[in-house]
Amino acid sequence: MDNKKIIKKYLIVIPARGGSKSVPKKNIKDFAGKPLICHTIDSLESLKLNFDCVITSDSREILGVASKYNFIQKLVRPAYLAEDNSLSIHVVKHALIEMERINNCIYENIIMLQPTSPLRTEQHILEAIKIYESENVDSLVSLVEAAF
Repeated sequence: MDNKKIIKKYLIVIPARGGSKSVPKKNIKDFAGKPLICHTIDSLESLKLNFDCVITSDSREILGVASKYNFIQKLVRPAYLAEDNSLSIHVVKHALIEMERINNCIYENIIMLQPTSPLRTEQHILEAIKIYESENVDSLVSLVEAAF
């Protein structure tokens, strides 16, 4: 039996916790005509990259909303990774380990897209990847200055 693993360039992780104290069920609340999480997923649909995408959630309802997208894999997140004080790095690490096991591959890069940024477009993602790859950096975080 050959245990060679396929190398894939990107794993896109969308962390979408079900329990939100400030806005209950925020990831599936309607925003501009569709559930909040769908804006992030829609920005990926025509992305021309070698990537796998996973939504990691403790909520079957959130995973159900995502199930209409065939290119998205769903991962049930353990309860200890869905608490108020759970760290994103632990959520992403869990998703990476599980996706590499499920898909029998190794991912070179991880992109985390939070569903609470619904105005992000495919172009923003491509621009971030271009900077990441051309600047030879270890990580990249995109921010927008808030106007007060």
